[in-house]
Order: sequence, then structure tokens, then C-alpha cells
Amino acid sequence: MNHVITRRLALGLGAAAALPPGKALWAQTAQRGPARLVVPFAPGGTTDTLARLITPKMSERLNQTWVVENRSGASGVVGGEFVSQAAPDGQVLLISPKVHLMARYVIKAVSYDPYADFTPIARLAEEPYVLIANPRTVEANDVAALIAALRSSPQRYAFGYPSLGSVSHLVAASMGKSLGIEPLTIAYRGTGPAMSDLIAGTIALMVAPMAPAIDLIRSRQVKALAVATAERLPALPDVPTLSESGFPSLSNVDWLAVWGPKRMSPSLRDSLAEAIRLSVEDAAITRRMQELGLRPVVETPVRFEALIQSERAANERLVAEVGIRPE
Repeated sequence: MNHVITRRLALGLGAAAALPPGKALWAQTAQRGPARLVVPFAPGGTTDTLARLITPKMSERLNQTWVVENRSGASGVVGGEFVSQAAPDGQVLLISPKVHLMARYVIKAVSYDPYADFTPIARLAEEPYVLIANPRTVEANDVAALIAALRSSPQRYAFGYPSLGSVSHLVAASMGKSLGIEPLTIAYRGTGPAMSDLIAGTIALMVAPMAPAIDLIRSRQVKALAVATAERLPALPDVPTLSESGFPSLSNVDWLAVWGPKRMSPSLRDSLAEAIRLSVEDAAITRRMQELGLRPVVETPVRFEALIQSERAANERLVAEVGIRPE
């Protein structure tokens, strides 16, 4: 019996040695079952869409099945906590927008440090945001008219956002502060549920990520009032920027990335980053990302980690300026 086990192990190691770089590292772990890419939000948002785009290619590149697992709740903290407690063996990863870094600024009870307890692996994409409204409940067709309506009755027009500390939340809070009002805001368990309520008229407004918003704008289920970018977007050339509309400081582009638990080895991190890079560079995936208004990003883990450190100071400053306190 021992001879059989040893022979099988030897055959497995031989097969691993014959695999292309990146796949060999996974030959033994692949027997554990599918690896998991955790989305800390409900299905239907950009993060979920992007995760489902790249996992088939990751499966090919790493010679192991990768599945998307949605673990929503507490503005992404539930999924973040799950990944922070996983073994650093590359079998459980987190995909999230940069709101992942905001956890301790907006939630009191967070068991992990979003900086110290994770291994940055790769950024995937940058995503613009757009201020959209339900056309049945919001008469305003531009930001000037919306400002007048908000000042007249700020509690009538509820802003929805996918999580505390998200770009949606920060831009809405910044608008309210600059106008000297406190707009009604409602936090959801992801972009999908927030979008559903916006279409239904439960909420009136949302600073939404472009990917799930663009088709709703084109089909006129929602109307776009402004984009939260420095320049107008090719996908929405007739929609002004918030800067053009009187809010020069509200340009805020989001990004999405993959993290692993802390103490992941550099070789494992680099192998994962390479598989993700090759997935993002796949022509069909690049084309689909661009159709959704996303800009594919390819960079090394070292550059990603440097960006995270620069974001830390910016996040602390923004939270202080807007006056957000942990809830």
C-alpha cells in the first residue's frame, strides 16, 4: 500500500514538473478541491461581475478550478474577515474595490487590519462613477436643478450606496457637506441591491460604478446627471463632470484588486499575480471590461503595495474632511 502511495506521489510530482510555470506550483493543491475568490458583496455589482470574468481564465492558468463565493455583509467586512483568517496557501483570495482599505474608518467592530493582515496581489481595473437618478422620482435633469431640490427638501431624495466607505458613500457625503446639508443616505449589501431599489424608486439617487450603471442609462431606466471623473467619459460624452457642475474636488475613480491573507510567500503571490495578469490581458476579457467602462490595469505586486500605502494617507484625510465616524 505504501508503495502505491509513493508511486502516485512520484507520478504527481513528475506531472507537476512538466507543467508550464505557474501551473506546477498548483499541481499538489489542486487535489483539495476548488479554490475560492471571495466577493464581499451581493451578486450583481462590478466586483462580482469582474470575479466571474477572470476565474475561468485563472482556472486555466493555474490548472485548478476557481469559484466565486459571495460573502456579503457589514460593508464588505464579513468577506474580508473570512479571507483574513484563511491559510496563506493561495486557496482563498479576496477581490474588492478600494473600499476594503476603509473598513476601520467606517466600522467600529473590525477584527482585522486591512493593511497589515493581507497580502496585496494585483490590481485588475479602474472604474469611474456616475451620479444617476430615478427618472420617476427625480425631476431634475442636471446637477444645478438637483442642488436646488436637495436644498429645498434634503430628506426627500435618498442616496443609496453599496457599502460604508465606498466611493459612492464618500462622494455623496462630500456633496452634502459642500452644500451644507445632510442628505438621507442608505447603505446596502452591495451595488446590485442598491441598483434594484433605485430602479424601483425606493431610493432616488446613487453615485454608481459605471459597469452596472451603463446599460441602465442606455435603456433609460435611470438618468445620468454627472460623472465623478476629471474629464467626460467616451461612453457618456454628453454627461458633464461633477467638476463642470460646481464640484471641482469630487473626482474619484475607484479600483478593484485581489488580496490574499498575510504571510503569503513572495513566490506564491507572484504566481497568482501572473495568472491574474494573463487573465486580464486576455483579448475577450479586455474587450468586455472596456464595454463595461472599466480600464484594465496591469502592474506588479510591489507597485500595488506602494499604491496602497499612498492611499492610506489620502483615506485618512478624506474621512476627516467629510466627518465620517465608525458606526
